[in-house]
Amino acid sequence: MPTLYFCQPHARNQGMLRAVLSVNECERVVSEYPATYVGDQFPKLADEQGAASDFAVLNFPPNEAPAGWRPGYYRLDSDLTRLNESLLALQTDGEGIEPHRLAVNDSGPSSKIARE
Repeated sequence: MPTLYFCQPHARNQGMLRAVLSVNECERVVSEYPATYVGDQFPKLADEQGAASDFAVLNFPPNEAPAGWRPGYYRLDSDLTRLNESLLALQTDGEGIEPHRLAVNDSGPSSKIARE
């Protein structure tokens, strides 16, 4: 299953798991927040241009990438608060993400606690 990480370079946060998504959920998120393929390894903050800005990373594991997607990592340059709101909307729209697959959001995108 695709996984989504939030990266906050200013806080030296290399990447914190935010959600485990179904392919349908992933497609809905990417329809609002375009993704750019960055390779088969998780991007390092030092390697990223504009590393001062927060961003998200989407991962399709090998052998799990759906048609039209390459296995590996994609960068989403978007406001993490807005992206977080989109994830929460997936959780509440009736078809959305199951609560146990979404990290807890107590006070914004920088305070996540993964639940399983």
